[in-house]
Amino acid sequence: MTRSEVAPVASPAASSASFTTAADESGRTGDTGRIEDVDTGSVRLVTVSGDLDLEVADQLYRHLAPTLAQDEAVVDLRAVTFLSSSAVSALLRAHLHRTRAGAPEMTVIADDRASLRPLALSGVDAVLHISDTVPAARETRP
Repeated sequence: MTRSEVAPVASPAASSASFTTAADESGRTGDTGRIEDVDTGSVRLVTVSGDLDLEVADQLYRHLAPTLAQDEAVVDLRAVTFLSSSAVSALLRAHLHRTRAGAPEMTVIADDRASLRPLALSGVDAVLHISDTVPAARETRP
């Protein structure tokens, strides 16, 4: 496969997945990472909650990457309590996959420090379309 080709990724029309994160060094276990994916026809809404760590990042990518050229994708991170660098990478990889497939820009909904700070520190906020609400995302789309 050449760099310009996009590998197909299968995706359910509507699904949800739940993942429990491992305990950290202090013995604290994080919130369960949860991904809910609903395809409403022309819009794929992926709602994510809990801790998005290494274990959940690959599943996040698998929910976001599959697309048809006309599909709009909205990723709601407002219920995320922890966004790891692996999850930020998954968002960026999905964005690149979708761009290469000719799909509309992916919108990320984020409104608090747990999700906005990692996106800003990594510089991904300059690449992805980020909004604080779904209606605002629709109004500010390029």
